[in-house]
Amino acid sequence: MPKPILFGLVGGAWRAEFYFRIAQALPGQFRLAGRYYHKGYSAGGQEWYQNPFAHGRLSDDEIAVATCLRSMGRYLDTGESFYSLAEASQDHYLSLMMDEATRSGRILESSNQVWR
Repeated sequence: MPKPILFGLVGGAWRAEFYFRIAQALPGQFRLAGRYYHKGYSAGGQEWYQNPFAHGRLSDDEIAVATCLRSMGRYLDTGESFYSLAEASQDHYLSLMMDEATRSGRILESSNQVWR
C-alpha cells in the first residue's frame, strides 16, 4: 500500500472542514500534518498586521466581515469612525483607475484627491 498523502489545512471554512473529514475517513490514504490559519503579516522583523480573530480559523473574507462588524459596534458605542467617506471615495477612485488601466492597456498614475 502506498504511503499516505501528507497535507496541511489552511483556514477553517467549509472546504478545510470537508478535507479534514475526508482525512479522518481515509487514514490509510491521507495524513494531516497540521491545521494552519492566518495569524498576521510580518516582514523585515516587523509585524505589520495581527489577525484579532486568529483563534477562529477564519478565511480572509470572514476576517474582513468580522473586522467590519466589530468596528461598526465600536462606532455605535463611541461614534468613532472606522472607514470615512474620504477613504471610501479614494478607494473607489483607485478602483476606477484600475478599471480604466485594464480597459485601455495604458499605465495610469493616480494621486490623492481633494477629499484625502
